[in-house]
Amino acid sequence: MYANFARAHNALQQIYDTPVNLETQDLGNGQLVGTPDKLKGSAFESWQRSADGLTYTVKIRQGMTFHDGSPVTAEDVVYSFDRALNTKGGANWLLTQIAFVTKAPTVVDPATITITADKPSALAIQALYMDGLAILDQDEVKSHATADDPWAEKWLAKNVGNGSGPYKLTSRVPDQEVVFEAFDGYWAGAPKIKKIVWKIVPSAAQRLALLKSGDVDIAESLPPTSSPPSRGSTASRCSRPPPRTWRSSA
Repeated sequence: MYANFARAHNALQQIYDTPVNLETQDLGNGQLVGTPDKLKGSAFESWQRSADGLTYTVKIRQGMTFHDGSPVTAEDVVYSFDRALNTKGGANWLLTQIAFVTKAPTVVDPATITITADKPSALAIQALYMDGLAILDQDEVKSHATADDPWAEKWLAKNVGNGSGPYKLTSRVPDQEVVFEAFDGYWAGAPKIKKIVWKIVPSAAQRLALLKSGDVDIAESLPPTSSPPSRGSTASRCSRPPPRTWRSSA
């Protein structure tokens, strides 16, 4: 069981895959941080930059599936980029202002796409780890699009799509809890933790009390001055969760 002041992006990162992910580094005392200079591929299995720094040839990971069992295709990846470029939000900013990508990628073959930037960027690939660039099932999203909402923004704002991440959303009580179950078909292997109950507890004092009582196993964003759980307890504190914290269980 997981108690914290819920941030939507942490939940979305369990449901959806992104092009790349950050390696995590253990700083000791339970602190894990993402390392932007050490990337690992998710939907992107590998990538190669051209000599002029403008074109990236990307191999799409084969064998990835969405939670309903349908394959993740190069077309799904391209659609996800195209949608990000045509909607407002952090993903649009990362693509256009950090990666300098203003046009959707091109499908070369079922396993390859090319991404072309307007100018070189040393952070082009690093910018692709955020959940705003989650890989979406284009058929599902398009089925909820309308003439007034061609990218199904209204539907996705209230619903969870068919993701390919390590966990599936099984239930949600607004402002109370979110329940995830492991996706056994996850490309990196089925997560070892089979179920996560994510309690939404705004009070840091209450989160600490739940942790000390053993009612939760992990609590985020506790004050640095708070006393740790008693020796021998399996509970853990997390002062600041790194990207994909739960993915360490996969």
